[in-house]
Amino acid sequence: MPHKIFNTIEEDLKKKIHFGTAPFLGTFEKEIPEKIYQQLKDYFSDSKEENSLEQICAAFSNYPAIMTTLLTAELNSNFSENFKIYPYIINLFKIDLGSDTNKQRLWRAFRKTCIGLGLSVSPKTSGTHYMVREYTRHMGVPIAYAGSLAVHMQQLAEKMGLPDREDPAGLKQWQEELLKKLSLPFSITAKNAIEEDEQGYYIQLFLDLLDNNKPQNPVQQAMLQGVQEINKGYRQACIPSIIFLDETLGIHIPCSNNSLWRIEVDGEILFEGEVTESPFLPVHKVLPQKIKVSDGVNSMEFDVWEDSKNNRMLLFGERDMRLLNRVHFGTDIDTLPPGSYTLLSRFEPDLTDTGSTLISDTPSIYASEIHLGPGEKVRIVHGSASLLMQANAMPHMEFRGAWYRDYAGLDFLASRDLGLHIRIPDEFSDQKLRVRLRSRDLGEPIEVPLHMDNEENISMELESLLEKWKAGMSMVSVECLPENGNRPLIKTAARIWNGLEKIENNAILCRRKPENLLENQSENFHLTRKESLWSFGIHKFEEPSWQLTFQDGANKISATWRKPGIHMVLRSFESGSCRTKELCAGESIPLINVYNQDVVIQGLDAGKILLGNTSWTIRQNQHTWCASLSSLHDVITDTSPTLIHESRDSGMAKDLLTFVTPHHCSNFHVSDSEKDVSMAFLAMVSPDRILMEAINLLMGNTAKIGTQVSAEFEEILTFENGGNCRIAIKEKSCRLSILPEGWEDGLWRFTPSMQCNGRFGRICNPRQDEYSSFAYIKKGSIADPATIKDEYSSLPPSEKIAFFRRIHDMTLRCHSQESWDTIRSWLPDLWKSMVHDIHHSAVSGDRMCREKLIETLADRPPEDASSGWVPLLQMLDEKPDLMAWPAKEYPCLCSKESSLLFCLVHMKKLENLSEAIQSPVFHSSFWIAGRNPSFSAQTIKTYLQTWENMDLEEERKKRFKSSWMPEEGELLGPLHYRWAMNQFLQKHHQAISGTGNNRRRSWASLLCKKANNTNPFFYSLKMNKGDVEKISSYGLDGRISDTAEAELASGVSCYLSSIAYFCRNQAHGGSPADQAIKGFLSKLEQSAAMKAGEAGVGNRYLAGTGQELLGFYLLFWEWGFQAGLSPKNLDTL
Repeated sequence: MPHKIFNTIEEDLKKKIHFGTAPFLGTFEKEIPEKIYQQLKDYFSDSKEENSLEQICAAFSNYPAIMTTLLTAELNSNFSENFKIYPYIINLFKIDLGSDTNKQRLWRAFRKTCIGLGLSVSPKTSGTHYMVREYTRHMGVPIAYAGSLAVHMQQLAEKMGLPDREDPAGLKQWQEELLKKLSLPFSITAKNAIEEDEQGYYIQLFLDLLDNNKPQNPVQQAMLQGVQEINKGYRQACIPSIIFLDETLGIHIPCSNNSLWRIEVDGEILFEGEVTESPFLPVHKVLPQKIKVSDGVNSMEFDVWEDSKNNRMLLFGERDMRLLNRVHFGTDIDTLPPGSYTLLSRFEPDLTDTGSTLISDTPSIYASEIHLGPGEKVRIVHGSASLLMQANAMPHMEFRGAWYRDYAGLDFLASRDLGLHIRIPDEFSDQKLRVRLRSRDLGEPIEVPLHMDNEENISMELESLLEKWKAGMSMVSVECLPENGNRPLIKTAARIWNGLEKIENNAILCRRKPENLLENQSENFHLTRKESLWSFGIHKFEEPSWQLTFQDGANKISATWRKPGIHMVLRSFESGSCRTKELCAGESIPLINVYNQDVVIQGLDAGKILLGNTSWTIRQNQHTWCASLSSLHDVITDTSPTLIHESRDSGMAKDLLTFVTPHHCSNFHVSDSEKDVSMAFLAMVSPDRILMEAINLLMGNTAKIGTQVSAEFEEILTFENGGNCRIAIKEKSCRLSILPEGWEDGLWRFTPSMQCNGRFGRICNPRQDEYSSFAYIKKGSIADPATIKDEYSSLPPSEKIAFFRRIHDMTLRCHSQESWDTIRSWLPDLWKSMVHDIHHSAVSGDRMCREKLIETLADRPPEDASSGWVPLLQMLDEKPDLMAWPAKEYPCLCSKESSLLFCLVHMKKLENLSEAIQSPVFHSSFWIAGRNPSFSAQTIKTYLQTWENMDLEEERKKRFKSSWMPEEGELLGPLHYRWAMNQFLQKHHQAISGTGNNRRRSWASLLCKKANNTNPFFYSLKMNKGDVEKISSYGLDGRISDTAEAELASGVSCYLSSIAYFCRNQAHGGSPADQAIKGFLSKLEQSAAMKAGEAGVGNRYLAGTGQELLGFYLLFWEWGFQAGLSPKNLDTL
């Protein structure tokens, strides 16, 4: 080849390739002048003899830029997408490529030359068409198709938004969605080029074009001609994905973007609404096949498990744990990038290096970690079938350091001890490389040479390099590039908090204060300086969380943390909505109808979660564990129904939750005599094991016993405290008899549980009502429980209160009718006598009695009770004057678990109106109360008018979170009322679904109707019924299904407002609340022609279902009295 003619062009072209960003040679073909291009072709074709392969390979070595560009240009002008490329190569170079050996020699020369030029090469070095793919990948997108490509990109941007150019994972996802749109007649060659574009070059070209509207190269010029109109107002892309996080399969929605999402799993709605708190929504179906995700504009469908066969597999990616594909035996995978992967399989694969973890027993699912370095292989074996997984021989780069995750699932790295690990295959070892770090906000790019020292594995320290940047959190990209080139061989990115030392003991410790922190947009944080470190923590511990927000270029990064300690939440996905419930340590969770429910635990130290014989590892900095309740159902044992966290560092074990599973039984019967108390029932299947728990309600001590049983079993067993019982089993028929011998004196409650087919749970009826029995044992005999009052009266005050709390707990439980029939003769009377006794002490000045009675107002039925259960005995009905004390008398109790207590406790903040106006307990609409001390119709109208003028859209979102309760600044506002009304409607709907409530509910509805239609009460207070109904209307949006329910909602407001008035009227010198309420009920009972006592039953029902609304009106009338309302004697009403 004539050196003088081509040397100048070679050097110029080589520089353009080296310092260009285009990954494909096809974009450089126009850099060779047409005359020189033809001369080059003529040089080879005019040869009288066939050129030797050695000559051509030498030409690739001497003129790498010209030779590779010439070959690619020739293929671009002739290739017909049929993989028949060798005729064109033979015709161009006049060489013999008849043997595979010659083809491989030419391929190696071409590939080596491309690497030397700093170009990316095909990851495939074996398999079908691997040499052809090497040549065709460098053709890139033909110019003729660039305009069409831009049109498809613009259409995708309009639907999904644009990706973040600094986020490789986001670019990859957007590119995958683009590939789905590129169907025929779009060029297969052009589509393959997009598929081979690992760095997202063509997407970056499109983004650059949108930024400046000025094409910089022929490809962008062609793109601009294809795009009709440049629109710069695209939103950020938010592309959902299926991920495997903390051993749970779910949907990840990376940003909220205020969209209303709809998620369907195999045709059933899992969730419908706005994703606000956590971007991860678990899929509770064990083997979902199709998941459909829509945001109202875009709809995506994911294929997950193909079917339930025991040879199926799913492959998930590295850090993002994103579902990559289904995997099948017989189809080897040889194009994986190097890295770590997770394989979910329906069988236990034979992996000697890493092993597998069983994450589901029925059906069986195993999770296996697979680590693949460049070119490494792993074979998956199941019986006679096998699958080869091989990483391509490309460079690999990953961060090494301390990963942290916030409450919402945001992952980030600390700069302390941060490093970079790079693996360079031999094929690339001759190159001189450098590393470039870039941040959107923290500083200018940093470049350093990479010292390889002929080693494949290179570790690089980053902490000192990042000292050159500002402190703060930012998305940081790291590129590995040739020494004299701008085209990255590999790129990775992560959020890095520069200056972060560590996070420990619920404090974030930094060596430098973050400069891009947006303090005015961060929430509830506290910043202090401790010696040489800055410390971030929570400011107000009564708030559940705190947040830091950072400005990262044009974007913002928000990280959220919970307050210190372990936090547990039960999430229920029903009818497309997500309801959350805060859980307390030691709380019992019923595993009843557990589909679409999960438990999320945060604030965990590294260690293990234990349940039964199963354990889950909590890694360092993981902090969060999530599991569907259905997955926990079958791992519970009678000896270990408790979920335990075991800390790795301290070795301490902490009980978190206790799970209760039911076994439905029939023909339950309790019989008692002087000799024993027996429970008989018929199980659905023969039990394997019987467990009996006993509690002495008088003294509080407990005992239990458990034994294996057979189909024919009878034996007398002794509890751990010496008490005896007889267990008799005959197939499904069971009889458990309590023998009085050996038991200490006391009122004992016995609750049976059993294990059937390996599953443990308590026994109940299909409504989940409890089966239990009671025995008053005295001096070795069964005594009459009605006489327990005498023993109660002899107890010291503290033991009286403890005994009362245990009896009160019994009234909250939903006993089966068969169990209730055995205790109704004595339990209600005992409870009432206790209430009156402790109440007498409370009004006589005993502060402890007063606090304990007030605390009972927050009590709720246990979680495993029937959903429609409303307790028959209500403290609000028995002693309404608990709500009628002066505001200053209410102690500072832990009131946030009950909005009724919350309102009572905060009434004393209204005592000084001038101060209250400035206090957050006062809603902004109450400024009028301070200026006009008379509580008049005008005050009420101003109050209502303020509600009407408020923009409630933002508040609406809060109220739909079931865990939400009003804060101080939201009390007595529209949001408080809306929430309280919807709480009543929700409980009312649950009661409708439960049996046994029909009469109580109908009497309650009649009371509300009469209160709404005939009660003159509000007129006497210069506040007409219409005003109250107007307030009521603010709670009904989207909840009222018919006119009758709307009337009920309005009526219950009138009714509970009346009850609240009687109580606060007494506190301000009016008639006693119990007398006023009694007279009020009597008048309503007569007006409605109800039988004696029916109004009282309806009142107890409303007290149980309307506590939140009652709390609102208690605070409402307290405000009224303190604003100038004069107490009135209501005996005449």
